[in-house]
Amino acid sequence: MKNYGEYVKRLGRLFREAARIPFGAQATSGAAFGGSFAPDTETFCKTCDPRFWKMRKKALIFAPHPDDEAMSGGLALRLMRECGFEVKDVAVTLGSNKARRPGRRAELRECCKRLSWELEICGGGEGFDRIVPSSRGSREWKSAAKEIAGIISRENPAAIFAPHKNDWNKTHCGVSLLVADALEILGASYRGMLFETEYWGAMKSPNLMVEIPSDILAAQVEATSCHTKEVERNPYHIRIPSWMSDNVRRGGELVGGQGVAVPDFDFAVLFRAKIRSARGWKSAFKSRFLPASENAATLFAKQPWK
Repeated sequence: MKNYGEYVKRLGRLFREAARIPFGAQATSGAAFGGSFAPDTETFCKTCDPRFWKMRKKALIFAPHPDDEAMSGGLALRLMRECGFEVKDVAVTLGSNKARRPGRRAELRECCKRLSWELEICGGGEGFDRIVPSSRGSREWKSAAKEIAGIISRENPAAIFAPHKNDWNKTHCGVSLLVADALEILGASYRGMLFETEYWGAMKSPNLMVEIPSDILAAQVEATSCHTKEVERNPYHIRIPSWMSDNVRRGGELVGGQGVAVPDFDFAVLFRAKIRSARGWKSAFKSRFLPASENAATLFAKQPWK
């Protein structure tokens, strides 16, 4: 490659070629992700803050729609591979189109199977309806918050993933508020770490940028492609690497500070990591870069949280 014109043309060609790759059940790149590694099961226990000792090495992903679990699951997959975490996708809704819900449920099961994740679908397997900010406080909302609180209490996970409250899409924003209300129900009894995610709307103040290795990113793209009807409509699965590359541009300065040297990551995701203190939820750390060379267990190491 000799010039930027060639670089840009090659990128466009790659997008067109990737659009022809089979997706869903036909996307057979090898064994399920969960069978491809031997996790380090000791580092987390040796390095984590004592507050996590009684918690399960488990991550819960509260996904607003089927497909959000795969697209936001890069750090969860690193915790799974590097620390031996279990991962459960908690599907909060199955989308607003009731006629599509059986199909989306089947696609979701295939996606989680591909990633070796557990799956729990809220609302008795049908997903909740109308999880949007304008519904907050309704009887249905309060019931949903209690169900989410029950899941968190039962699973007692060290890590929770949920969208940040300004993630543009109404259901994403609603799920953020719903999980927040569930955590308030639990109060100080839940002491794990909350990772606020972004997809549609960028966070103004992330405090964590996590490098995503290429094999994990490939697993995310392939798993997202299992949502076949959605990616037939809009092949957003092949744009996930572009989004993660742009996260390096943004996150290098949003997390590290203006004018800092940006880490040499190809792909990354941004989070706002929070921990509960005596006064409520606060940032787990001021700013943090997590390269692929560093075990993700270090995120749970002792921090000045008090």
